[in-house]
Amino acid sequence: PVNIFIFLGSLNDRLFEEDLSNNNISSINGSQLAGLKELVRLKIGHNPLQTLHRSLQEALPALRALELGDTLLRCDCHLVWLVKTPSDESGNQKIGLDIERASSSRKKRRQTQKSKTSNSFSVLEMDPGIDQVVFAGDSLKLQCRVTGFDSPPERVWWKLGPKGGNSARELLPNEEDSVPDNGVTIKTLSEKGATESFIHIPQLNWDHSGEWSCVVESNGKNNSRSLSVYVIHHDTKYCAVNVTSGNKGTYSWPRTVAAVSVELPCQGISPLHSPSTPAMWPALALNAKYDTRHARHSCDVDGKWYSLNTDLCPYVSEATRILEHFAATNLTIAGSSLSDSARTLRNFTTANKSSFRDPIDIYFLAKTIHHYSQMLTGAVHVHPVAEVLIDIIGTLLSSTKEILKTSEELYGSCSSLLSSLWQITDTVPSLTRASTPHLHLYQVGIRPQSFGGVSCIWFRKTRHSIERHFRCNANNFSLLYAK
Repeated sequence: PVNIFIFLGSLNDRLFEEDLSNNNISSINGSQLAGLKELVRLKIGHNPLQTLHRSLQEALPALRALELGDTLLRCDCHLVWLVKTPSDESGNQKIGLDIERASSSRKKRRQTQKSKTSNSFSVLEMDPGIDQVVFAGDSLKLQCRVTGFDSPPERVWWKLGPKGGNSARELLPNEEDSVPDNGVTIKTLSEKGATESFIHIPQLNWDHSGEWSCVVESNGKNNSRSLSVYVIHHDTKYCAVNVTSGNKGTYSWPRTVAAVSVELPCQGISPLHSPSTPAMWPALALNAKYDTRHARHSCDVDGKWYSLNTDLCPYVSEATRILEHFAATNLTIAGSSLSDSARTLRNFTTANKSSFRDPIDIYFLAKTIHHYSQMLTGAVHVHPVAEVLIDIIGTLLSSTKEILKTSEELYGSCSSLLSSLWQITDTVPSLTRASTPHLHLYQVGIRPQSFGGVSCIWFRKTRHSIERHFRCNANNFSLLYAK
């Protein structure tokens, strides 16, 4: 999840630009960027963000440019701090927004614009503001209120359709007249500074179930608010109470009306306080107050659960979360720092190898090692880094055969590790041999014109010896057995 920033806590406080694009970040606040007092430009494009917490203003006092890319923020009061950022001496806003708009043929980057307040956008409210579960035969009232506009909206109307569907039916009022439609009465009133539309359903039936949307047309644009209405009748079907369990948590799904999707808060979003969490990763301590991610499960029309979706939820295992962040980190680190960060990863894997019980753990580590092996080219002091990476791979191979097999079947993790080994030896020819309890590596230099083959042997020196040895030799096979 993606709203975590590994290594940011250890970066130099003189960092002026940071690119967090394409990191699947779903929330961001000041504590995650603490210490970056000199940061001038922040790129957060291509992330599922909905808002920016006001604590960023205090954490990033030097910020002047915020590149959103195609990240779509929810326009509400939580962004007021961004609009009202103090001005500099020229009267301009401190923070400029660089927004990338997508068209059907290509994406065009707009020039940096200054954030401005505007009163041309109206405020649309709906009452009640939450989904409604009601009984057949009961009555229901819905209200839609539009305020804060420069000129009255051209039209306010309603539509009813299946939740998330496109086949909605329009329900249009004629000015202030009441229009009965399937027992639905609609009335719209306008007064200075406000337009209100009311729906009254005196007797609910199955046809009134669905997503009710209030749509406001103004200046050629549409704005809408929606809520779902579930009408319960005598032959309504239900999904029974259900418990699901996986690496993203155990969830107890309540008895639910058919054709309804249920959301539960994600597990695993509370702050991390384990002593095993390195101090250099303060951003790993998620603030649950600002995290609104949910797991989702759907009940079909026949009363059967389907489509469990926990994609937005973090892994419940702390070790898995840290490995995920390692794998997602953009390792644009100077060569002199590569050795230190690789040793940090080795220390973590060695201390927590008993916690790697999920095939996804192997995948994240294999992906991280792949990133490191790619960075060896052109880096300095690569021989120690290569040895560290082989130690990590050896630690991984201490996992159970079942976990390694499943991780290979699901993610190709073992193939990735083998590919990384080839990359490491290719990049570091001076690494002629390496040995761990579960991995032995020999690299033999050959001359193509005289190469006759390579033979390796894995052996015990005595019949009762527990320790095994691995030896390879090119051409002269008799040397394999020499003491």
